[in-house]
Amino acid sequence: MAALTGLLSITERLEVKTIIPEGDEAAIFFERETKAPAEAAVLVGEWQRFRDGKIDRVSSAFGARPYEALFAGRAKASALAQVERPYLRS
Repeated sequence: MAALTGLLSITERLEVKTIIPEGDEAAIFFERETKAPAEAAVLVGEWQRFRDGKIDRVSSAFGARPYEALFAGRAKASALAQVERPYLRS
């Protein structure tokens, strides 16, 4: 989770490319642009699931090589990172 928090802290821009809704799920594709220490523009695919009109769970897949510095001390970043997390609801 710390790596994801670090990634969010260096995110400069998110540009949604497309949203494909189907029932209580949606596929969302966007480009994430980040600043130092991991300057990059990476295409991200997310699968979001909804329950009672709120986001319940999110799974993300993206090219992780530009973000290796954020994963220091962990297993080496693979070419593709896959992250699944429950969405934090307020």
